[in-house]
Amino acid sequence: MSKAFSSDEIDAHELALSYAKYTDRNLFITGKAGTGKTTLLHKINEIKEKSKAITAPTGVAAINAGGATLHSFFQLPFGSFIPDNDFHIPPQSESGLNNPYTLTKGLRMSASKIKVLRKLELLIIDEISMVRSDTLDMIDHILKHYRKQYDRPFGGVQVIFFGDLHQLPPVIREQEKNILAPYYASEFFFDSQVVQTCELLTIELEKVYRQKDETFVKILNEVRNNALSTESLNFLHQRYQPEVNLDKLDHHYITLTTHNRLADTINREELNKLTTKPYTFTAEIEGTFYDNAYPTEQKLELKPGAQVMFIKNDTESGAYFNGKIGTVHNVDKEKVTVKCPDDIEEIEVEKVSWDNVQYTFDKEENQIYENVLGSFKQFPLRLAWAITIHKSQGLTFDRAVLDVGQAFAPGQVYVALSRLRSLEGLILRSKIQNNRIFSFPEVVRFSQEKSDLQKLKSQLEGEQRKYAFRLLKEAFDFREISENQLELLNFTTSKSIPDKEEVMQKVKTVLPIATKMMHDAESFRSGEMTRLLSLPNGQGYQQLSKRTNDAYKYFTEQINTNLIALTDSIIDQLKTKSKVKEYLSHVHELYVRLEFKKAQLGKAVRLAKGLASGENMSGIMNQLSKTDDQPKIQTLTEKGIKKGQPPKGQTRIETLKLYQDGKDPQEIADIRGLKVSTIMTHLTDFIASGEVDIFDLVDGADIERIMQAFDQQKDDGGLKDLYATLNGEYEYDTLRMVGKYRLAIKEEN
Repeated sequence: MSKAFSSDEIDAHELALSYAKYTDRNLFITGKAGTGKTTLLHKINEIKEKSKAITAPTGVAAINAGGATLHSFFQLPFGSFIPDNDFHIPPQSESGLNNPYTLTKGLRMSASKIKVLRKLELLIIDEISMVRSDTLDMIDHILKHYRKQYDRPFGGVQVIFFGDLHQLPPVIREQEKNILAPYYASEFFFDSQVVQTCELLTIELEKVYRQKDETFVKILNEVRNNALSTESLNFLHQRYQPEVNLDKLDHHYITLTTHNRLADTINREELNKLTTKPYTFTAEIEGTFYDNAYPTEQKLELKPGAQVMFIKNDTESGAYFNGKIGTVHNVDKEKVTVKCPDDIEEIEVEKVSWDNVQYTFDKEENQIYENVLGSFKQFPLRLAWAITIHKSQGLTFDRAVLDVGQAFAPGQVYVALSRLRSLEGLILRSKIQNNRIFSFPEVVRFSQEKSDLQKLKSQLEGEQRKYAFRLLKEAFDFREISENQLELLNFTTSKSIPDKEEVMQKVKTVLPIATKMMHDAESFRSGEMTRLLSLPNGQGYQQLSKRTNDAYKYFTEQINTNLIALTDSIIDQLKTKSKVKEYLSHVHELYVRLEFKKAQLGKAVRLAKGLASGENMSGIMNQLSKTDDQPKIQTLTEKGIKKGQPPKGQTRIETLKLYQDGKDPQEIADIRGLKVSTIMTHLTDFIASGEVDIFDLVDGADIERIMQAFDQQKDDGGLKDLYATLNGEYEYDTLRMVGKYRLAIKEEN
């Protein structure tokens, strides 16, 4: 199931990037704490050749990675997933169970979200140690369902997992574990059915950048592998100082605790000891930004003398990094200065922004883009006398006090210890008990599967070649083009437009031409192209290059003289008419897809030519990536369509279009000169149809809580009672949206 390698770090990074960029293989990128996983994730995210998205299991992890949560991106239901259609799910079940049938039946994706999933080529999932096996299978089924590729894992999307399985595990209740036991060997992602069916390449980053002390590295490896020796345990306990007074130490220490309440108590007590003037800074929140993803306090209270930690990297001057600790030196209404022990100068801190990202599909450019739904602007600081081990994951400290006597989860002790650069900076408030250091045997087993780096390097050329063959064949897949023409016929039939019969006749004339193109292309790619690619030692590449070039000329001519000519003819005929904006927008979208198909065919010509040249695959793929394949596409305005006022009675439609273009309610209100509450009312009307994705507007955890409150409410209870039950924590607009969503689910069941 899994192949892995260990190697010199630079080679591992470069190899991972090559596999991510020039192959379609699914990867698991792992490594001990401090081996550069996050750095590599951001490098892969810079790949421009593939449409991609970054996701993570929690809001904070998603914000830190620069992406979206898995639940919001895939609109995942709450509860467990049974990968068996024969498993009976009672109607209107309150068990939270789903099987493949009920999962896809209950999905209410917006049209724009479906386009994102269909265009997606690379999916990055961070913090994979926390993702359950059944959750991953849900994602697999959703991608297969919307992409209509049922025979390929994840519907043909390349997936790259990041994480360390020896860190924090998935959250699963005992009842859920018992239900899933017949279908899953464990709750970890590698025991999902989709991973079991695909050959996952595991790239382990081994060079540790965080710790330089070999003795400490050895101890961390033993803790990570649940094999701490008596000698190492005794060595650690030399750092045991239960009565240490941190106020009398020369350096700043942060306490890592197992529970939130312990960290909050320590921070509040220490802040109250200071007699200096307090200042409270309120975060500037714009658009949509859920409170469970706030990177720091919304109301941040600071005093001169307070110990704080930076929670973001300074990418401009490098004055601070995520996890750096210092003391507030000066604070007023406008600025904060922090003095760090090893710095000569104080750091003048300014507010910074974190973005809440949504992925949207741009019809004009046929690409996936990151759309910022909201932002959270605050000083990148948090009180840092104490922090939970959970929140410390991914951070680095020079000095820390560990209070892990109450460690309750696998990996907690390892995460806490591995935050430190050296043993010299460690103080143990409580002794480490061997029974508090434990790993899941499944994780230990999976982590031991390794193979040689050279073998994986030697496989790269072949994997790149397979990917190149797939790109060639996909370029001559005209099924979508044919389906688009049929879709245009159905759309024309359903709409009331001027000159309808004449337009219908034009579309009907072109439809058989598109169908013939599809059959001709399929005959070429499944016949001659497949035969030439299968000849040994590249003997067919010269002929393939010639035939691909001939096919390119034939199909682009057909596209130009028939399909694009049709869209231009319809636009020219209707552009001076009234009430045709929606129809012409649809026609223009088909024109955009045709232009991108021509660009895809052009890329296939260059790829076939590269194969014929005899150059190695890395060189061919690298040259291919340097070519600008973006076609020049005329907008509707450039084609002579003037923008006008929306027809009477179409105000909700206009709001919907702006939403589908990626605008949030505040932006739509500003554009349309309406109140946000009015915009929310408009959007609520489209929840039942699935045209508005409620998960884009309301956090998943909030939806679950509000729906539970609805279920517990008496039949005669209204929104006012619900508002009171929830202590006024949610606006009426939010309650109405969830109510509409809940009603739609009930009606469908």
